[in-house]
Amino acid sequence: MLNANMYLESVDTTTAPQTTLLAIARHDQLIHAERVPEDPPLNQLAQLAMLRYKKSNFEKRYFLLWHQNQVVASATMDVPLDQNRHWASVYLSVLPAYRRRHLGKRLMAQIAAYAQQKGCDQLVTNASSRLPVGETVLRHVGAHLTKQQQFIQLDLSQMEPTLLTNWIQECQNLDYHLWQHQGAYPIDRLAEIAYLRNIINTGLTDERAIHDWQATSESIQDEDDLLSKSEKQRLTTFLEHKSSRQLVGLTELYWDTQRASLLVQQATSVRTEHRGHSLGRWMKAANLQAILTLNSEAQYVRAGNTPDNIGMLRINQVLGFTSWMTHTDWQIDTSHLQTYLRLNDN
Repeated sequence: MLNANMYLESVDTTTAPQTTLLAIARHDQLIHAERVPEDPPLNQLAQLAMLRYKKSNFEKRYFLLWHQNQVVASATMDVPLDQNRHWASVYLSVLPAYRRRHLGKRLMAQIAAYAQQKGCDQLVTNASSRLPVGETVLRHVGAHLTKQQQFIQLDLSQMEPTLLTNWIQECQNLDYHLWQHQGAYPIDRLAEIAYLRNIINTGLTDERAIHDWQATSESIQDEDDLLSKSEKQRLTTFLEHKSSRQLVGLTELYWDTQRASLLVQQATSVRTEHRGHSLGRWMKAANLQAILTLNSEAQYVRAGNTPDNIGMLRINQVLGFTSWMTHTDWQIDTSHLQTYLRLNDN
């Protein structure tokens, strides 16, 4: 039973009223402020654009618990429409004042029922050391840990000033052409970019019962479309093999124009046959050097590193990245979650 003045709603944010989107955005802002109080507040316009956007390869569903006019607990569900259709990605959050009232369990029941309806027999989610209660709950319901990675942060003001220049100069005589691109990717290079993103997982291991997500030209176009609608930017440094004109590497930095002090490092990838020439280091140095000119507000860069990605760990350590938080991925069978809920129905 829900408390008085509290009710549950299932929402498709691509068609929901604007007032509902504003309430979800406010809820997410409060959770974000609790998790990373040192960060600038979330950009509401970007939040609303992302909530409204309809991806071609995912169905997004929200389950909301309202108390009067406030979303006090929320569960998000991303259901794949093409790849890995046997799983769904979920994220659940409850405002601090409403915890220990079994609201999370109520939302889990909605998630399990919807997953069964959609034929998703696996649920994947994540937790952060910034909110340890999440990991405690996941262990309690029987989820198992599939991957752990360290999220690290670089203070750009503390970076050795000559380091980037030296790394760039060391590689300039190689048979590669380095160039940079901001914004939506060139249509004629999308297949090569998708390939470079997909080989990032080469040699990396975890215990998930899902296959690595494969980028496609269409999914990258979706991403580019969303970037343009959500006030976000992406700077990419590419490496092209001079002899073959083939793209052999890329590295990407993202930022929100309304939160420009904070950058997020995403893919850094080099084709297998071109590794061993410090190309990843060269690209990262060039991208960081360019961002210092392009974005005068840039202060911090954040990235994720798994323990088995030794090469990237070494590069990031030399650059001056330090530990920021631990991020963990979890998985649970839909049937197992339903059993847990049935046995703990109180």
